[in-house]
Amino acid sequence: PVVELVTALLFLGVGHVFGIQWLTLPILAFVSTLILMSITDFKEHVIFTLHALWVVPIGLLIHAFAWGNQLTTLYWIPNWTMETATFLGPSFWSAFLGVIGFFVFFEGLIYLSRLLMGQDAFGHGDTLILMAIASFLGWEQAVISLLLGGIFTGLFTLPIMFIQWIKEKTWGLIWKLGSAILATGGLYALSYMPFEQPVSMGLSIALMLITVVMLFLFLREKQNIGGFTKAPFGPGLIAGALLLLFVGQTYMPKLFLWVNRLIESL
Repeated sequence: PVVELVTALLFLGVGHVFGIQWLTLPILAFVSTLILMSITDFKEHVIFTLHALWVVPIGLLIHAFAWGNQLTTLYWIPNWTMETATFLGPSFWSAFLGVIGFFVFFEGLIYLSRLLMGQDAFGHGDTLILMAIASFLGWEQAVISLLLGGIFTGLFTLPIMFIQWIKEKTWGLIWKLGSAILATGGLYALSYMPFEQPVSMGLSIALMLITVVMLFLFLREKQNIGGFTKAPFGPGLIAGALLLLFVGQTYMPKLFLWVNRLIESL
């Protein structure tokens, strides 16, 4: 009943935001698939390949004919895509580059983690979900979905993990992950500090290095004492995508404007 209620509310939300048009049908299919994948990932830690991949050609098709322009927020795409006609326009290339890019990048990371640490850092299902999201929302919003997924998942899992580590007195895990989190927060706070550009850039590089080193040390220690903590990432990732489906067109331009200002300040 909870799933049926959530599905009904999301369908009503789609109708309210996008109206009743031909585009509404593939959006409803996309939403239904996201709900299905979140359930299988939460209950069984499984993302079925067919569940994710069947929506990819649908998403690419609606963008190929510029039917999905209401879904993407185009900022960081090649300039030559802006010169194409209605068919295979910028919206399509954002989706297409997202599908291909996420597959190559994340499957490459899985292969690399297998070589360096002897196990997969995350599941192949995360790649499938991101490919499905990119096919509808474009690669820019798929990246933001990934960031939101990490935030949503962390809000639910980090307190449980820290309590468990305190009980087990694994203080090394706590201070290593805590240092990475603080360094990441420092990067955000740095954008509001009135430092000169060379100082600001130097501090940014130092904080990024601290974050990467601490995360690497954390993963190494976690592997040695019992492997990775099993927490489904898919539901958080999908929640981020659903949020962007409804409000991305409104708030993504503001976010990209802030990011551009941050880059220019560095």
